[in-house]
Amino acid sequence: MKLLTSIITSQYSTVLFQVDLFLTMMSCLISDQDDQPKEPEDPEDFEIQQSLVGRVVHQMSSQVPDQQFLILNMCKKHLLLGGDKRIQYTLPSLVFRAMELCRVYFELKEEDEKWEKKVCKILQYINSLLSALVKAEYWDLALRLFLQASLICDLMGISTAETIAYEFVSRAFAIYEEEVSDSKAQLVAISLIIATFERTINFSEENHEPLRSQCLRASSKLLKKPDQCRAVSLCAHIYWSG
Repeated sequence: MKLLTSIITSQYSTVLFQVDLFLTMMSCLISDQDDQPKEPEDPEDFEIQQSLVGRVVHQMSSQVPDQQFLILNMCKKHLLLGGDKRIQYTLPSLVFRAMELCRVYFELKEEDEKWEKKVCKILQYINSLLSALVKAEYWDLALRLFLQASLICDLMGISTAETIAYEFVSRAFAIYEEEVSDSKAQLVAISLIIATFERTINFSEENHEPLRSQCLRASSKLLKKPDQCRAVSLCAHIYWSG
């Protein structure tokens, strides 16, 4: 643990093969081992260890955006080996690093003529990470990250990114409709969806109209009348911002 903490406090090498080697050295934390003790791990210690693994991802950076994406792919390859119980702690770090990389390419759009294709590739990478969280049934985490990812897509302002943003919002809605049953959780989730959608600026009317209508329908179907009133009133912001 002390070694891991010391690594976190310093900038690690960005050379790809060194990243692979370092993550292989960390395999005892990243995934289950055949020779590990059979007794169950302490939940608190496990959470601390996996949170530190997630922090390590933020230390693996490169000044060259293309190389940074290769590093993120290498991290994904290793972290997905951790199984369902670990990825709730480790994959969000990859998602946010990928979002940050989208912003980097957006800022370099005058210098890199292929920036749009690269951004779309990163967005597909993000989608694959979030799909892993959905498969592992981390519904709340996946819903929130889908919404955050949709804002990054919208910020890019390109047609292909709008299509992916629409998919992200739609998948967040699917989680809301199929997996969120508690009335309080429903109000929180639909409020997040509405607030996220209100912040978007590059959706075409063709995509904006069905999503805002879906928000309104979902709000009107909340169990408690006060919750319905709050959610429907929030929907008003979507209509005048649209």
